[in-house]
Amino acid sequence: GDKWERSRLLEKPFNKPKRIDGVVAFNKDFTKIYTYCGSGVKETKTKKNGDIYVCLYNKEKKKWARKKFKPINTRGQETSMIINATEDTIYFVSDYSHKEWGSRGGKDIYMVTKNSKGKWGIPVNLGENINTPYDEEAIYLHPDGKRLYFSSQGHNSMGGFDIFVSEKNEKGEWGKAVNLGYPINTPDDDVFFVMNRSNRYAYYSSSREGSIGRKDIFKIIYLGAEKEPVAAYDADLIAYFKFDKPFIFRKPIEPLPVDTTIIMKGQILNAKTNEPVKENPAKMNLIDADKSQIVASTASDNEGNYKITIPAKKKYAVEINCQGYLFFLEQIDLTPEKGDIITRDFKITKIEVGQKVVLRNIFFETAKTTLIPASIDELNKVLKLMTDNPKLRLEISGHTDNQGSLQYNTVLSEGRAKAVVNWLVEHGIDPSRLEYKGYAFTQPIADNKTKEGRAQNRRVEFKVLDVE
Repeated sequence: GDKWERSRLLEKPFNKPKRIDGVVAFNKDFTKIYTYCGSGVKETKTKKNGDIYVCLYNKEKKKWARKKFKPINTRGQETSMIINATEDTIYFVSDYSHKEWGSRGGKDIYMVTKNSKGKWGIPVNLGENINTPYDEEAIYLHPDGKRLYFSSQGHNSMGGFDIFVSEKNEKGEWGKAVNLGYPINTPDDDVFFVMNRSNRYAYYSSSREGSIGRKDIFKIIYLGAEKEPVAAYDADLIAYFKFDKPFIFRKPIEPLPVDTTIIMKGQILNAKTNEPVKENPAKMNLIDADKSQIVASTASDNEGNYKITIPAKKKYAVEINCQGYLFFLEQIDLTPEKGDIITRDFKITKIEVGQKVVLRNIFFETAKTTLIPASIDELNKVLKLMTDNPKLRLEISGHTDNQGSLQYNTVLSEGRAKAVVNWLVEHGIDPSRLEYKGYAFTQPIADNKTKEGRAQNRRVEFKVLDVE
């Protein structure tokens, strides 16, 4: 089920009074649990604290014993680690500045391997594709051993710690870190990303607005990219799940039981006027949030009404596309609904001249105008919007924070806006439908005095110039 039991405090050796303790990793049979232990006292530049310990389970005595994990601990601070399935490679975080280790500044991610004699070698810095002069933290190695997730204050962070992923190539080299984007990352701290075995869910900690405490745990459901509807009788199909980038694998799936007695109906409304959308049909897809499948589709009539059959009362994502309106995606939970007929209206935003939209998931290499792969999904949304609305003309604008001169930021923001325009033109949009401009820091949407505000101000927007 979706309910978790109430948490219980572990006793010794996992926890000690007046110490900061946390589990960071464990082996596959749970006989070794690796923990972080800090003193809980204030640190200084010359006095660091925090080490990694290993707790070993004695099956005969049915007891745990803890000791320092010597292969990676230093006079500095080690805060996070992960060990691979064969227990011969460790990735860990340390702020220890050692020439032999190749520190790049702040906390870096290192790798250490065990040789055939069972001896651990010298830690190796993972290099500039992953580490920056800022802090890296909270590492997680995917079970396939080819994807390393971690948090960083560097790269193209939106503010604070953002979650990134790096993929290992055939040569064993880690690729450039890719920002997982919004809504996973925010201007606040987002850390400790982990994925479940099915690859459908992930969990992480975030201090975003609306959190109950300083950092709350959030669950991610991977919905995937656009898909064709799945027939209820198709028992062997291609299943789609969206990760840091879409991929496809074959998996047998049991037919979905369709209960035709459950109906959801309502209206598609104009968000501004609250009137039904009548000028064009709104196409609706209902996506099973657990299985990442379109389980039902429909379209509104000329009065803005829709009706759709629901397989079961559970959580779904509703996807709506309508010519003349912005793309719509919203999660709904129908579990608590009563009765066989559910009424639910949805409001979509009409495209209007002068309207501005922030493109939250467009990212560039640090201090450059080069788009990175994490931007593709957002760019494709703009591409689809312009394809579905052939008379739509847009101004793409780049914006920065106030760090640096006006001249520097004007050139940078204009170059980034131009890069977006070039991408759209390369994918078939007529250049006459696009303009670009760099506004530097002259149009802030947040306070540049705060880290969070500066992150919001570093953005790309589009403004509607014409719709007819």
